Amino acid sequence: MSEVAREEGVLTGPSRSRPAGLTVHEARSAVRVFLLDGHPLFRNGVRSAVENIRDMRIAGEAATGKEALDALRDGTCRHPDVIVADLPSVGIPLAEFIGLAAELSGPRPVRVLIVSTADSDEAVIEAIRAGAHGFLRKSTDRDELIRAIRTVTSGGAVFGPVIAERLQRYFTKIRHDRGPEAFPELTSREREVLDLLARGHSNRDIARRLFLAEKTVRNHVSHIFAKLHVKDRSAAAARARSTGPWVGSPG
Repeated sequence: MSEVAREEGVLTGPSRSRPAGLTVHEARSAVRVFLLDGHPLFRNGVRSAVENIRDMRIAGEAATGKEALDALRDGTCRHPDVIVADLPSVGIPLAEFIGLAAELSGPRPVRVLIVSTADSDEAVIEAIRAGAHGFLRKSTDRDELIRAIRTVTSGGAVFGPVIAERLQRYFTKIRHDRGPEAFPELTSREREVLDLLARGHSNRDIARRLFLAEKTVRNHVSHIFAKLHVKDRSAAAARARSTGPWVGSPG
């Protein structure tokens, strides 16, 4: 296999036949994917993978973050569900890009899945803090990428096995270095809830991840607000992020 094929992993894998034409309902409910990557060959590979899935379609493409935002702004790309982006191709601070993309993407904010060779600890942590909903390496195969797109679109978060293992080591080290002093006023369960809240998860997502009733999560959130002397989720998330990744598993 060529060096390019190894790097652009989603180009590999079995070919698929193009699905039959969509019904009107299927077309309207199809997952809309926007591609942001400076490498045309990689975009071609992802496009081929997505277009051969019956309930997915490509909403647009761009080589840079500016081009992607322009497409969202001028209506060239209409309301994508997820942006599959390579970190270096974004070209502006990721948090700024994600925030602007969410503002421009319509009533349902677009979610961002990073697929990149820039997968150092620092790059992954930056993506999490910026609000990315998943991070995969470019060596990811087609099936895993499609599953990740579905998961992110449905409200979940995805990290490839290598990324997850690396983050687990990173978070373990952070917890060890920081000790128990981060938010000692919170219970261990409240710390878990705050951790997920700071990563952008809704009460429903948190309830599902922690196997709790949504009402229980709301109670925990209220207790967190009171103990941290904050008024809303944004302020609580800001307090949590100011300490770095300090509790919980990645994603």
